[in-house]
Amino acid sequence: MSKKKTEINPVPADRFNTILSRENIKQTELSEKLHLTQQTISNIKRKKQNLTDQTARAIIELFPDYRIEWLLGYDDIMTHTDELRGMIHNMADTAEAINQTIRLIADDICKRENIKRPDIPNIPDFFTLQTMLHDYAELIISDYLLNRKNSRTWIRIDKEWSEKEGKQ
Repeated sequence: MSKKKTEINPVPADRFNTILSRENIKQTELSEKLHLTQQTISNIKRKKQNLTDQTARAIIELFPDYRIEWLLGYDDIMTHTDELRGMIHNMADTAEAINQTIRLIADDICKRENIKRPDIPNIPDFFTLQTMLHDYAELIISDYLLNRKNSRTWIRIDKEWSEKEGKQ
């Protein structure tokens, strides 16, 4: 009975080769450091043998700048620095989206209530953004309440409330 052939995933092998190339390390040197045979290293390199989780962990211990998720082909983020850059980029995109949302909401409220919208600067970090959002909300609401007598929204709410009270 013949042994069933295991399918080789080429992605970890390609990434393994990338590390060997970038780190300028020879197969013999790597086999000694990982306590693997040179044949095993060669087989992984030539995509004749899969890279095991255990070997991947050993490689990452030897080269900690690389991410094991990348090496094993689970994602495309090669290094921890790349991962951090991506997180910062996503945070910047999120902060910009929040800034735009604040402006749109403020514009809408101020237009409906016929009040001047305060200048809203672009805010790069979430703590400042949270503080500024709170401050702007207070400013808009206080102006709104000061002008409540002339506010179309409050006149409508007061009218609806009076009508409900009258029906009861």
